[in-house]
Amino acid sequence: MPKSAKGWEPLCACWRVSAAEIILPNFEAGMRKITEALNALHVEVLDEKDWKRFDSDGRLFWNMNTQADYDEARRALKAENT
Repeated sequence: MPKSAKGWEPLCACWRVSAAEIILPNFEAGMRKITEALNALHVEVLDEKDWKRFDSDGRLFWNMNTQADYDEARRALKAENT
């Protein structure tokens, strides 16, 4: 699982199917943060040194939740292509 300066990046991880049976009880008990459920798993960490070669601009883990995030991504892409 990649780990950035902001913490775990679970959406970019490779998961074993068997992980579901380990962490599902946590979610059924009310836990809602996958990063908390990670404590029940053996996680191989991919630090910045491992993934930075694929992302020299620091965009790999951009979070796009708002219109402003989308606009920023479009500006960056346009600048990159000019």
